[in-house]
Formats: sequence, C-alpha cells, structure tokens
Amino acid sequence: MRISPKGRNALASDVYLAQRFTSGEYVTVMGSSEGLGILK
Repeated sequence: MRISPKGRNALASDVYLAQRFTSGEYVTVMGSSEGLGILK
C-alpha cells in the first residue's frame, strides 16, 4: 500500500497531537509542523 506525502504528514501530525494531548500541552499547527520538521 502506498501513502502519499500529504497522507504521511497527516498521520504523523495526528500521532504528534495525540502524544501532546495526553500531557495537556497546548499545541498550535505551526508548533506541530516545526516539531515534525514539516514545511507549512
């Protein structure tokens, strides 16, 4: 199965947000893209 770059980034950001949600940390879209090294 192939995953497009857009889909791969979406999955990575979902995991990133889920990890931050459990700690109660406030996460912005720009913060998550910087944390993952994804261009906006």
